[in-house]
Amino acid sequence: MKIISIKFKNINSFRGEHYVSFDTPEIRQQGIFTITGATGAGKTTILDAITVALYNKVSRHGKETEHILSRHTTDCSSEVVFESSGEQYRSVWSCYMSNPRKEDKQPEAKWNMDLYHLTGNEPTRAIASKHTAVPVKIEEIVKLSYDQFTRSVLLAQG
Repeated sequence: MKIISIKFKNINSFRGEHYVSFDTPEIRQQGIFTITGATGAGKTTILDAITVALYNKVSRHGKETEHILSRHTTDCSSEVVFESSGEQYRSVWSCYMSNPRKEDKQPEAKWNMDLYHLTGNEPTRAIASKHTAVPVKIEEIVKLSYDQFTRSVLLAQG
């Protein structure tokens, strides 16, 4: 599996839209890279954006993915383009609060996920939808469960 790019919005302290490309000549030549930076720079947020888009999970919060929503925002999203076995895919995850945070109500999070198979000149087609079906299909494509992925592809700090 090779991660090509990440696009995310309102995740953790990263408000607004952000884009990271791992498809640069330097990375293609080396084939491996590290994400480094000072404490609080957002390294783990990038890892969260990757895992939530692929598996609807983040290691810091378990299944409660709405906790990655930036403060004072009502929606967030993450999109990962990746390659596996010579084929390209795009996994898109989004979450929004169905009722704004109010003193008398707990906010309710609604999730959506779609997985697209990207092919040459053909139109993009969804091969899985829903936040329960996409992680299963991802696991089938990359041959790694969430736990295997976080132990072998994403080697987080600690």
